[in-house]
Amino acid sequence: MPSSILILRGDEAPIDAVAMRSWGTAKAPGRSNALYVDAHNHLLMSHAGWDGGQPRVLPCDEICSRLQAGDVGAVGLIVGGKRSFPQLVPKSSWWGTLDALAQFWRGQAAASRALRVIRSAEDVDRISADAPGVLLGIEGTSLLFDTPLEDPSAALHLLVRLGVRSVQWLAALPNAAFGAEANPQAPLRLSAAGRELIAESNRLGLIIDVAHLTGDDPAFQEILDLSTSPPIASHHSCRALNESPRALDDEAIRAIAGAGGVIGVHSGSAYLTASGQQASPGDFLRQICHIVDLAGVDSVAIGTDYIDTARIPIDLPESTFMDGMRGPESLGLLNTRLAEAGFGDGECRKILGENVRRVWRASLRPES
Repeated sequence: MPSSILILRGDEAPIDAVAMRSWGTAKAPGRSNALYVDAHNHLLMSHAGWDGGQPRVLPCDEICSRLQAGDVGAVGLIVGGKRSFPQLVPKSSWWGTLDALAQFWRGQAAASRALRVIRSAEDVDRISADAPGVLLGIEGTSLLFDTPLEDPSAALHLLVRLGVRSVQWLAALPNAAFGAEANPQAPLRLSAAGRELIAESNRLGLIIDVAHLTGDDPAFQEILDLSTSPPIASHHSCRALNESPRALDDEAIRAIAGAGGVIGVHSGSAYLTASGQQASPGDFLRQICHIVDLAGVDSVAIGTDYIDTARIPIDLPESTFMDGMRGPESLGLLNTRLAEAGFGDGECRKILGENVRRVWRASLRPES
Protein backbone atom coordinates (compact mmCIF):
# COMPACT_ATOMS: atom_id res chain seq x y z
CA MET A 1 0.00 0.00 0.00
CA PRO A 2 1.48 3.41 -0.91
CA SER A 3 2.84 5.28 2.10
CA SER A 4 1.10 8.45 0.92
CA ILE A 5 -2.13 7.08 2.36
CA LEU A 6 -0.69 7.39 5.85
CA ILE A 7 0.23 11.02 5.20
CA LEU A 8 -3.20 11.88 3.85
CA ARG A 9 -4.93 10.25 6.81
CA GLY A 10 -3.11 12.58 9.14
CA ASP A 11 -3.90 15.65 7.01
CA GLU A 12 -7.08 15.16 5.01
CA ALA A 13 -7.46 18.77 3.92
CA PRO A 14 -5.96 18.26 0.43
CA ILE A 15 -8.50 15.49 -0.24
CA ASP A 16 -11.49 17.21 1.26
CA ALA A 17 -10.85 20.52 -0.44
CA VAL A 18 -11.02 18.90 -3.86
CA ALA A 19 -13.70 16.35 -3.04
CA MET A 20 -16.15 18.79 -1.47
CA ARG A 21 -15.73 21.20 -4.39
CA SER A 22 -16.51 18.80 -7.23
CA TRP A 23 -17.91 15.56 -5.81
CA GLY A 24 -21.05 14.61 -7.73
CA THR A 25 -21.01 17.68 -9.99
CA ALA A 26 -19.01 16.40 -12.94
CA LYS A 27 -17.61 13.14 -14.21
CA ALA A 28 -13.91 12.45 -14.09
CA PRO A 29 -12.21 12.94 -17.49
CA GLY A 30 -12.75 9.94 -19.75
CA ARG A 31 -14.14 6.58 -18.76
CA SER A 32 -12.70 5.08 -15.62
CA ASN A 33 -10.85 1.80 -15.74
CA ALA A 34 -13.12 0.65 -12.90
CA LEU A 35 -16.60 -0.80 -13.31
CA TYR A 36 -18.50 0.63 -10.37
CA VAL A 37 -20.78 -1.59 -8.33
CA ASP A 38 -22.94 -0.30 -5.49
CA ALA A 39 -23.65 -3.28 -3.23
CA HIS A 40 -26.80 -1.79 -1.64
CA ASN A 41 -29.05 0.92 -3.06
CA HIS A 42 -32.67 2.05 -2.66
CA LEU A 43 -33.31 3.33 -6.17
CA LEU A 44 -36.62 1.48 -6.26
CA MET A 45 -37.90 3.47 -3.28
CA SER A 46 -36.49 6.67 -4.80
CA HIS A 47 -38.37 6.23 -8.07
CA ALA A 48 -41.39 4.22 -6.94
CA GLY A 49 -44.98 5.30 -7.35
CA TRP A 50 -46.37 6.10 -3.91
CA ASP A 51 -49.98 7.01 -4.72
CA GLY A 52 -51.40 3.55 -3.90
CA GLY A 53 -54.32 1.78 -5.46
CA GLN A 54 -53.19 2.26 -9.06
CA PRO A 55 -50.91 0.07 -11.18
CA ARG A 56 -47.43 1.51 -10.69
CA VAL A 57 -44.52 1.04 -13.03
CA LEU A 58 -40.90 1.58 -12.03
CA PRO A 59 -39.18 3.93 -14.54
CA CYS A 60 -36.38 1.51 -15.42
CA ASP A 61 -35.20 3.68 -18.33
CA GLU A 62 -34.55 6.57 -15.93
CA ILE A 63 -32.72 4.32 -13.49
CA CYS A 64 -30.63 2.90 -16.34
CA SER A 65 -29.70 6.44 -17.43
CA ARG A 66 -28.64 7.34 -13.89
CA LEU A 67 -26.40 4.29 -13.65
CA GLN A 68 -24.83 5.02 -17.02
CA ALA A 69 -24.20 8.63 -15.99
CA GLY A 70 -21.96 7.38 -13.19
CA ASP A 71 -20.34 4.52 -15.12
CA VAL A 72 -22.08 2.15 -12.71
CA GLY A 73 -22.17 -1.44 -13.91
CA ALA A 74 -24.54 -2.79 -11.25
CA VAL A 75 -26.34 -2.08 -8.01
CA GLY A 76 -27.75 -4.29 -5.31
CA LEU A 77 -31.36 -3.10 -5.67
CA ILE A 78 -33.54 -3.57 -2.59
CA VAL A 79 -37.05 -4.70 -3.47
CA GLY A 80 -38.52 -5.37 -0.04
CA GLY A 81 -38.13 -6.85 3.38
CA LYS A 82 -38.50 -4.94 6.61
CA ARG A 83 -39.75 -1.61 5.18
CA SER A 84 -38.06 -1.16 1.84
CA PHE A 85 -41.11 -0.98 -0.39
CA PRO A 86 -43.25 1.79 -1.89
CA GLN A 87 -46.34 1.08 0.20
CA LEU A 88 -46.21 3.32 3.24
CA VAL A 89 -48.52 1.11 5.28
CA PRO A 90 -48.69 -2.32 3.64
CA LYS A 91 -50.77 -5.11 5.11
CA SER A 92 -47.49 -6.87 5.87
CA SER A 93 -43.88 -6.83 4.79
CA TRP A 94 -44.69 -9.81 2.54
CA TRP A 95 -47.38 -7.87 0.66
CA GLY A 96 -45.16 -4.79 0.49
CA THR A 97 -42.37 -6.85 -1.02
CA LEU A 98 -44.66 -8.43 -3.63
CA ASP A 99 -45.94 -4.96 -4.52
CA ALA A 100 -42.36 -3.70 -5.01
CA LEU A 101 -41.46 -6.70 -7.15
CA ALA A 102 -44.58 -6.22 -9.27
CA GLN A 103 -43.66 -2.58 -9.80
CA PHE A 104 -40.12 -3.55 -10.80
CA TRP A 105 -41.19 -6.21 -13.29
CA ARG A 106 -43.83 -3.93 -14.81
CA GLY A 107 -41.08 -1.39 -15.29
CA GLN A 108 -38.85 -3.95 -16.95
CA ALA A 109 -41.62 -4.89 -19.37
CA ALA A 110 -42.27 -1.24 -20.26
CA ALA A 111 -38.63 -0.15 -20.58
CA SER A 112 -36.98 0.48 -23.92
CA ARG A 113 -33.60 -0.58 -22.51
CA ALA A 114 -34.29 -2.90 -19.63
CA LEU A 115 -31.79 -3.28 -16.84
CA ARG A 116 -30.04 -6.63 -16.79
CA VAL A 117 -31.35 -8.67 -13.87
CA ILE A 118 -28.47 -10.60 -12.32
CA ARG A 119 -29.63 -14.14 -11.62
CA SER A 120 -26.53 -16.30 -12.18
CA ALA A 121 -22.78 -16.21 -11.75
CA GLU A 122 -22.45 -15.72 -15.50
CA ASP A 123 -24.69 -12.66 -15.38
CA VAL A 124 -22.17 -10.96 -13.10
CA ASP A 125 -19.66 -11.03 -15.96
CA ARG A 126 -22.17 -9.65 -18.49
CA ILE A 127 -22.72 -6.29 -16.83
CA SER A 128 -21.04 -3.19 -18.21
CA ALA A 129 -21.23 0.57 -17.86
CA ASP A 130 -23.26 0.65 -21.08
CA ALA A 131 -25.56 -2.21 -20.08
CA PRO A 132 -25.88 -2.02 -16.28
CA GLY A 133 -27.51 -4.65 -14.12
CA VAL A 134 -29.35 -4.99 -10.84
CA LEU A 135 -29.16 -7.73 -8.25
CA LEU A 136 -32.49 -7.88 -6.42
CA GLY A 137 -32.38 -8.25 -2.65
CA ILE A 138 -34.55 -8.10 0.46
CA GLU A 139 -33.78 -6.54 3.83
CA GLY A 140 -34.48 -8.97 6.62
CA THR A 141 -35.95 -12.44 6.85
CA SER A 142 -39.02 -11.56 8.93
CA LEU A 143 -41.26 -11.43 5.85
CA LEU A 144 -40.54 -15.12 5.18
CA PHE A 145 -42.39 -15.95 8.40
CA ASP A 146 -45.29 -13.61 7.61
CA THR A 147 -46.84 -15.13 4.50
CA PRO A 148 -50.05 -17.02 3.69
CA LEU A 149 -47.79 -19.98 2.85
CA GLU A 150 -46.81 -20.46 6.52
CA ASP A 151 -43.57 -21.96 5.29
CA PRO A 152 -40.47 -19.70 5.20
CA SER A 153 -38.53 -22.01 2.86
CA ALA A 154 -41.41 -22.05 0.37
CA ALA A 155 -41.57 -18.25 0.55
CA LEU A 156 -37.84 -18.08 -0.11
CA HIS A 157 -38.19 -20.35 -3.14
CA LEU A 158 -40.97 -18.12 -4.50
CA LEU A 159 -38.86 -14.99 -4.13
CA VAL A 160 -36.03 -16.68 -5.99
CA ARG A 161 -38.46 -17.41 -8.85
CA LEU A 162 -39.32 -13.69 -8.82
CA GLY A 163 -35.65 -12.77 -9.26
CA VAL A 164 -34.41 -12.20 -5.70
CA ARG A 165 -30.80 -13.23 -5.20
CA SER A 166 -29.75 -11.63 -1.92
CA VAL A 167 -31.10 -11.84 1.64
CA GLN A 168 -29.97 -9.47 4.37
CA TRP A 169 -29.98 -11.00 7.84
CA LEU A 170 -31.52 -8.28 9.95
CA ALA A 171 -32.27 -8.82 13.62
CA ALA A 172 -33.48 -5.32 14.54
CA LEU A 173 -37.15 -6.34 14.30
CA PRO A 174 -38.89 -9.39 15.83
CA ASN A 175 -37.72 -12.25 13.70
CA ALA A 176 -38.23 -15.99 14.03
CA ALA A 177 -34.86 -16.62 12.36
CA PHE A 178 -33.23 -15.48 15.59
CA GLY A 179 -33.83 -17.06 18.98
CA ALA A 180 -34.18 -14.09 21.31
CA GLU A 181 -37.89 -13.23 21.00
CA ALA A 182 -38.64 -14.11 24.64
CA ASN A 183 -35.83 -11.98 26.04
CA PRO A 184 -34.87 -8.94 23.93
CA GLN A 185 -31.80 -8.39 26.13
CA ALA A 186 -30.37 -11.86 25.47
CA PRO A 187 -27.57 -12.27 22.92
CA LEU A 188 -28.94 -12.98 19.47
CA ARG A 189 -28.52 -16.53 18.22
CA LEU A 190 -29.91 -18.27 15.18
CA SER A 191 -32.99 -20.36 15.78
CA ALA A 192 -33.40 -23.81 14.21
CA ALA A 193 -35.51 -22.13 11.51
CA GLY A 194 -32.77 -19.57 10.93
CA ARG A 195 -30.12 -22.27 10.52
CA GLU A 196 -32.32 -24.07 8.01
CA LEU A 197 -32.82 -20.85 6.05
CA ILE A 198 -29.05 -20.37 5.83
CA ALA A 199 -28.70 -23.89 4.41
CA GLU A 200 -31.61 -23.30 2.02
CA SER A 201 -30.13 -19.98 0.90
CA ASN A 202 -26.86 -21.72 0.08
CA ARG A 203 -28.71 -24.43 -1.86
CA LEU A 204 -30.59 -21.79 -3.85
CA GLY A 205 -27.45 -19.77 -4.57
CA LEU A 206 -28.47 -16.71 -2.58
CA ILE A 207 -26.04 -14.10 -1.32
CA ILE A 208 -25.76 -13.98 2.48
CA ASP A 209 -25.76 -10.34 3.61
CA VAL A 210 -24.85 -9.61 7.25
CA ALA A 211 -25.35 -5.84 7.09
CA HIS A 212 -26.94 -4.51 10.31
CA LEU A 213 -25.49 -7.41 12.27
CA THR A 214 -22.32 -6.84 14.29
CA GLY A 215 -19.85 -9.12 15.98
CA ASP A 216 -21.46 -8.45 19.36
CA ASP A 217 -24.02 -11.24 19.05
CA PRO A 218 -23.33 -14.97 18.53
CA ALA A 219 -25.65 -14.99 15.47
CA PHE A 220 -23.07 -13.05 13.46
CA GLN A 221 -20.37 -15.70 13.76
CA GLU A 222 -22.96 -18.50 13.49
CA ILE A 223 -23.96 -17.23 10.06
CA LEU A 224 -20.34 -16.99 8.95
CA ASP A 225 -19.66 -20.53 10.21
CA LEU A 226 -22.78 -22.09 8.68
CA SER A 227 -22.73 -20.48 5.25
CA THR A 228 -20.85 -22.24 2.48
CA SER A 229 -20.62 -19.02 0.46
CA PRO A 230 -18.64 -15.88 1.33
CA PRO A 231 -20.61 -13.24 3.25
CA ILE A 232 -21.15 -9.63 2.34
CA ALA A 233 -21.87 -6.76 4.71
CA SER A 234 -23.36 -4.73 1.87
CA HIS A 235 -23.57 -1.38 3.71
CA HIS A 236 -21.72 -0.96 6.96
CA SER A 237 -19.12 1.11 8.78
CA CYS A 238 -16.26 0.89 11.26
CA ARG A 239 -16.94 1.29 14.98
CA ALA A 240 -13.39 2.53 15.47
CA LEU A 241 -14.26 5.62 13.42
CA ASN A 242 -17.88 6.41 14.30
CA GLU A 243 -18.19 4.96 17.84
CA SER A 244 -21.58 3.45 16.99
CA PRO A 245 -22.56 0.09 18.53
CA ARG A 246 -24.37 -0.62 15.24
CA ALA A 247 -21.05 -0.58 13.37
CA LEU A 248 -18.54 -3.39 12.90
CA ASP A 249 -15.70 -3.64 15.35
CA ASP A 250 -12.25 -4.58 14.11
CA GLU A 251 -12.65 -8.24 15.02
CA ALA A 252 -15.88 -8.52 13.00
CA ILE A 253 -14.24 -6.87 10.01
CA ARG A 254 -11.42 -9.40 10.13
CA ALA A 255 -13.95 -12.24 10.49
CA ILE A 256 -15.81 -11.23 7.30
CA ALA A 257 -12.55 -10.90 5.42
CA GLY A 258 -11.35 -14.24 6.80
CA ALA A 259 -14.47 -15.91 5.38
CA GLY A 260 -13.66 -14.49 1.93
CA GLY A 261 -16.28 -11.78 2.24
CA VAL A 262 -16.43 -8.05 1.69
CA ILE A 263 -17.68 -4.94 3.53
CA GLY A 264 -19.45 -2.21 1.58
CA VAL A 265 -18.81 1.24 3.06
CA HIS A 266 -22.00 3.16 3.87
CA SER A 267 -22.46 6.73 2.58
CA GLY A 268 -24.71 7.85 5.44
CA SER A 269 -23.32 10.66 7.58
CA ALA A 270 -24.22 8.96 10.86
CA TYR A 271 -22.34 5.84 9.74
CA LEU A 272 -19.19 7.66 8.70
CA THR A 273 -18.50 9.98 11.62
CA ALA A 274 -19.37 10.50 15.27
CA SER A 275 -19.48 14.29 14.88
CA GLY A 276 -23.23 14.56 14.30
CA GLN A 277 -22.51 16.73 11.26
CA GLN A 278 -22.78 15.91 7.59
CA ALA A 279 -19.93 13.62 6.63
CA SER A 280 -17.37 14.50 3.98
CA PRO A 281 -15.76 12.37 1.27
CA GLY A 282 -12.68 12.38 3.49
CA ASP A 283 -14.70 10.56 6.17
CA PHE A 284 -15.70 7.99 3.55
CA LEU A 285 -12.08 7.48 2.53
CA ARG A 286 -11.00 7.00 6.13
CA GLN A 287 -13.47 4.12 6.45
CA ILE A 288 -12.02 2.48 3.36
CA CYS A 289 -8.45 2.94 4.56
CA HIS A 290 -9.27 1.50 7.99
CA ILE A 291 -10.73 -1.67 6.50
CA VAL A 292 -7.79 -2.02 4.11
CA ASP A 293 -5.33 -1.66 6.98
CA LEU A 294 -7.16 -4.31 9.01
CA ALA A 295 -8.03 -6.87 6.38
CA GLY A 296 -6.55 -5.97 3.00
CA VAL A 297 -7.82 -4.34 -0.15
CA ASP A 298 -9.83 -7.45 -1.16
CA SER A 299 -12.20 -6.93 1.76
CA VAL A 300 -13.69 -3.49 1.07
CA ALA A 301 -16.28 -2.16 -1.38
CA ILE A 302 -19.03 0.45 -1.73
CA GLY A 303 -22.57 0.06 -0.41
CA THR A 304 -24.12 3.51 -0.35
CA ASP A 305 -27.60 2.61 1.00
CA TYR A 306 -28.60 5.72 -0.93
CA ILE A 307 -32.16 6.96 -1.22
CA ASP A 308 -33.22 10.25 -2.82
CA THR A 309 -34.46 12.12 0.23
CA ALA A 310 -36.34 14.70 -1.88
CA ARG A 311 -38.35 12.06 -3.77
CA ILE A 312 -39.88 10.05 -0.96
CA PRO A 313 -42.75 10.92 1.41
CA ILE A 314 -40.52 10.44 4.44
CA ASP A 315 -38.89 13.38 6.21
CA LEU A 316 -35.14 12.95 5.85
CA PRO A 317 -32.69 15.89 5.92
CA GLU A 318 -30.35 16.53 3.00
CA SER A 319 -27.43 15.87 5.33
CA THR A 320 -28.53 12.22 5.75
CA PHE A 321 -25.80 11.26 3.28
CA MET A 322 -22.26 12.55 2.97
CA ASP A 323 -21.66 15.82 1.22
CA GLY A 324 -21.98 15.51 -2.54
CA MET A 325 -23.58 12.06 -2.59
CA ARG A 326 -26.33 12.34 -5.19
CA GLY A 327 -26.88 8.71 -6.04
CA PRO A 328 -25.19 6.58 -8.68
CA GLU A 329 -24.16 9.65 -10.68
CA SER A 330 -21.68 10.50 -7.91
CA LEU A 331 -19.81 7.20 -8.01
CA GLY A 332 -17.94 8.16 -11.17
CA LEU A 333 -15.67 10.40 -9.12
CA LEU A 334 -14.63 7.80 -6.56
CA ASN A 335 -11.80 6.51 -8.70
CA THR A 336 -10.17 9.94 -8.64
CA ARG A 337 -10.60 10.30 -4.88
CA LEU A 338 -9.08 6.90 -4.17
CA ALA A 339 -6.16 7.66 -6.48
CA GLU A 340 -5.56 10.92 -4.61
CA ALA A 341 -5.44 8.88 -1.40
CA GLY A 342 -2.63 6.74 -2.79
CA PHE A 343 -4.44 3.65 -4.10
CA GLY A 344 -3.19 2.13 -7.33
CA ASP A 345 -5.37 1.44 -10.37
CA GLY A 346 -5.74 -2.26 -9.58
CA GLU A 347 -6.68 -1.50 -5.98
CA CYS A 348 -9.27 1.05 -7.12
CA ARG A 349 -10.88 -1.49 -9.44
CA LYS A 350 -11.21 -3.96 -6.57
CA ILE A 351 -12.73 -1.43 -4.16
CA LEU A 352 -15.09 0.09 -6.70
CA GLY A 353 -16.53 -3.11 -8.07
CA GLU A 354 -14.38 -6.22 -8.45
CA ASN A 355 -14.62 -7.27 -4.80
CA VAL A 356 -18.43 -7.22 -4.82
CA ARG A 357 -18.53 -9.05 -8.14
CA ARG A 358 -16.23 -11.74 -6.75
CA VAL A 359 -18.56 -12.42 -3.81
CA TRP A 360 -21.68 -12.31 -5.98
CA ARG A 361 -20.11 -14.73 -8.45
CA ALA A 362 -19.02 -17.13 -5.71
CA SER A 363 -22.50 -17.18 -4.14
CA LEU A 364 -24.79 -17.35 -7.16
CA ARG A 365 -25.56 -20.54 -9.01
CA PRO A 366 -24.16 -21.07 -12.49
CA GLU A 367 -26.59 -20.96 -15.37
CA SER A 368 -28.63 -24.11 -15.73
